[in-house]
Amino acid sequence: MKPILQGIRRHKLVSALFGFGLVALALSQSNMLVNVSDSLPPGLWYISKQPVILEHGRIVTFCPTLSEYVKANYHLGHQNLRWLRRCSEPVDSFTKPIAALPGDTVQLTSDAIYVNGRKMAGRIHRDAYGHVIPSVGLGTYLVAPGTFWAVSTYNKASYDSRYLGAIPMSAILGETRPLWVSKVKKFCWITGKVSHSKQQCLT
Repeated sequence: MKPILQGIRRHKLVSALFGFGLVALALSQSNMLVNVSDSLPPGLWYISKQPVILEHGRIVTFCPTLSEYVKANYHLGHQNLRWLRRCSEPVDSFTKPIAALPGDTVQLTSDAIYVNGRKMAGRIHRDAYGHVIPSVGLGTYLVAPGTFWAVSTYNKASYDSRYLGAIPMSAILGETRPLWVSKVKKFCWITGKVSHSKQQCLT
């Protein structure tokens, strides 16, 4: 009897994994996005097919240009997961709020990123593994036409433009909105920032 029960359990496990794989594949081929990163609330998001409204705080999904070192060390380019990708290059898509647009001034210091003189987020020097985080050079940048900077304040360790620098607008896949996400940590969808009160969210 025991081998039969074990066989049934194995069958159920295989069926469950197969079902999960089909669901994941269906989501990857649709405009649905399952976010499991720490840069935004985890859960189900929707990538709109409508033209992107380029304004500060809008959340977009884009295909970043990453070095082989970053892809390998941060697990952002696994070959065995390429069927889940939305990007033509072997890299995972990013979903982040727009922080700076053409004409804005961005300043990168050792400890923070500023947009038009206002601090957006801090910068850390080493990742969770103790490695120095690759980064564009420190200094002041004028955001060029056809580019934007994306910064998430939801997680202080978010890997975004505070290290990547400018991103081509041509890399944007679409504006992204939450459908069903965790509300454990407050987040304002209007400004794309962490919010601790309704008043902050409206300003």
